[in-house]
Amino acid sequence: MEKISGNHWHFVYVEEIFEFFYHISIGIERLLKIAVILIEHDDTVDQTAFEENLITHNHGELLQRIKNVHQINFSNKHNEFLGLLSKFYKSSRYGRYKLSTNELEDWEKIELVKFLNKGLSISIDTTTPFEITPNDQRTKKFIGKIIGKICDELYKIICEEAHRLNIYTYEIRYQSKASKIFLAKGYNFEKEDLLRRELLVYFLNYNNSGNHSRFMRSITPLNFDPSLEADYIRSFDSNINAFCIIGELEALYEDEVRNLNDRKSMIKLISCDHLDFGSDNNEDDI
Repeated sequence: MEKISGNHWHFVYVEEIFEFFYHISIGIERLLKIAVILIEHDDTVDQTAFEENLITHNHGELLQRIKNVHQINFSNKHNEFLGLLSKFYKSSRYGRYKLSTNELEDWEKIELVKFLNKGLSISIDTTTPFEITPNDQRTKKFIGKIIGKICDELYKIICEEAHRLNIYTYEIRYQSKASKIFLAKGYNFEKEDLLRRELLVYFLNYNNSGNHSRFMRSITPLNFDPSLEADYIRSFDSNINAFCIIGELEALYEDEVRNLNDRKSMIKLISCDHLDFGSDNNEDDI
């Protein structure tokens, strides 16, 4: 779901929506299969037959196997979303390699837009120049709540089954991606975006007396374009945003920096934990 006008993300490019469906469908399928294994597997089952029985990408089918033992109360929108994932995984994931499905190349975009229009009672525009609907916090929170509810329910069942079996499958490493999802209930990155901007304000504030702040101020800045400051700040949000500015960085390096290796070494030191700034910590000394 790509950027538009340097400010927002939108629903124009199907390859961006394909990537979203691909990762979400795999992630939720794996959660479903973990729960199924914990529920159904024991020493009496035929191992080969059981493994073959897990070779499915039908999210609804896997969910039903879990619901045979555990009560799960998903609403229509959760079941509809799982249905989209199943259809994507079965038909669309490799559909572009088949001539017979070429006419369905925009399937992911059409289905996601339809799902969002229905769930949010809106009309998403993906064609009109300058009026294309952005993928704003409203749509992100809507999708995040749906995915969050599905993941929370499945993780709760995994924990219950792991406790029953006296195993530790449910344990999550602190400060991992999984901890953000299952422990912090973080289904969007709004707080991370705020944090990065607050940190920029902190490091730009001359009243701050930290060694790293003063070290950064001691480095002569490159002549980036002041009119593009908003784009530069957004480059902290994602690698894609940063990638769009790398060409300008390389041009500035070529025009303004005599010893590029020294420059890069100094920039990399900014985040070094073990840098010795000396005993006086004087700005001129740094």
